Amino acid sequence: MRLPVYKDGVVFAAFRSFDIDYNGFLEWNEYQQCLTKLQELELTAEEVLTLNLLADLDGDGRIDY
Repeated sequence: MRLPVYKDGVVFAAFRSFDIDYNGFLEWNEYQQCLTKLQELELTAEEVLTLNLLADLDGDGRIDY
């Protein structure tokens, strides 16, 4: 998979916009929506799930951005 290059702050802003409850974390459903919106990545459902698992470093079901 080839990842696009983003300017500093763009990814952080994208994460913040998908943090629906503004708690400083992306729950799995929020993270999945975020990854799905990044259409240039052309991720499959399996790839999105894999990225969820990889991004959830402490296994609490949330991604700290």
